[in-house]
Amino acid sequence: MRQQGKTKRDSLRQELSRLLDSGNFHPHERFFSVEKLKQLYGVSQATVTTVLQELEAGGRLYRKPSSGTYVSPPLKIRQILLVSRMDRLDSTQVNRFARGIETNIPERLNCRTTFVTAEEFLANFPDFELHYRNVAAVVFIWAPEVFLQCSGKLTDLKILHLFYGSVINREVLGENNCFFFNDKEIIDSALDRLYAAGHRKIGCVYGEGKTLYGRYQYYLEWMKDHDLPVIPEGVLFEKNKGDCHRILLQQKKTACTAFLAISSELFLEVLTTFQQKKISVPEEVSLLSIELSHLHRYIFPAPLSLYIDHQGNGKKIIDLIDKTVAAGSLTTPNEYGDHFWYEGDTLAVLQKK
Repeated sequence: MRQQGKTKRDSLRQELSRLLDSGNFHPHERFFSVEKLKQLYGVSQATVTTVLQELEAGGRLYRKPSSGTYVSPPLKIRQILLVSRMDRLDSTQVNRFARGIETNIPERLNCRTTFVTAEEFLANFPDFELHYRNVAAVVFIWAPEVFLQCSGKLTDLKILHLFYGSVINREVLGENNCFFFNDKEIIDSALDRLYAAGHRKIGCVYGEGKTLYGRYQYYLEWMKDHDLPVIPEGVLFEKNKGDCHRILLQQKKTACTAFLAISSELFLEVLTTFQQKKISVPEEVSLLSIELSHLHRYIFPAPLSLYIDHQGNGKKIIDLIDKTVAAGSLTTPNEYGDHFWYEGDTLAVLQKK
C-alpha cells in the first residue's frame, strides 16, 4: 500500500479517502473497524487510529460510543464570499489578498472562496439567500461603503462579515468586525527610506478618494515632523486621469529630487512622464511607489516599492474565520466580545534598481 515518498499514515489516509469518495459506502453506514484495517493494509494500530481520528476531524467519519465508526453524510461546501470594488484580475493587491485567503483555508473548514465585485454583490443583495447559498463568511476588501450598507442584514442572517482595508476607514467603520492595515506606518517607512538616501526635497503624488487623501495627510505630517518644506510644485493631485502627467509636462524643471507615489497607477503615470521628458529614474529623480501593479513587471530597471503584507493578513483572517465557524457557528466569537479589530502587518520590500 505504501507509495514512494509517502509515510504509511499518508498512504492509508489517501486510500481511505478514496474509498469514501467511491460511493461504495453510504451515509451512516458502519465503516471498517480498527482490527479490519490493520489486517487489510498491514499497518499498526497506532497508524490506523491516527488516520481515523484525522478523517473524523475532517468530517468524513463519526464515532458512536461502544458501537464503532460510521460514514458521515456529505458535507455541504460553504462559501467565503470575497467582495471588492476592484477585480482581482486588475489589482495585484486584491489578488494577493485573495490568494492569502484561498491558500490558508484548512480542510476541516470545508469552504471555498467565491469572488464577487461590489457592483454585482449589491445587485444581488436584496435576494441574498437566493443568490448565495451556505455562506460561512463575507469579506469586504477595500469596500467600506458596501460593508456599512450590508452589515445590518448580514447580522440579522447571522453571517460572519469582515472588512479588510486601510486604517483610514477606522473612524467611519469603528472596530466591529474590521481588519485594518496601517497606512501611516507605510507612508512613514517610505519617506524614511527617501530621507536616509539623502533626499530633502520630497514631493507627493496623490489622488481622489478617502484612502489616497489620507495617505497624503500622513505625508504632510511626516514632512512637518522632519522640518522639511512642502514644495507646491512637488505636490501633484490627480482629480481626472492624466492630470499629473499634464502638470509635470508643463514644468520646465523638476521641483523635487524624489517623489512618493501613493498608488501604483499614479506611480506608472509619473514614471511614463519622466521617461517622456528624458528624466532618468532613479539617477536624476527618485520615485518610490506604494504597491506595484501587474504592469510594473515589464519595467526595467525594476522600480522601487513598498508592499503591504496582504497574504499574511489573509492568513490571519482565515484563522479568525476558522475559529468562528469551524464548530458550526456563523456568529462572531464571544472571546472577542462580539467584535474584533486587527491592525495588519506591513512588509517593506525594496526592489533592486
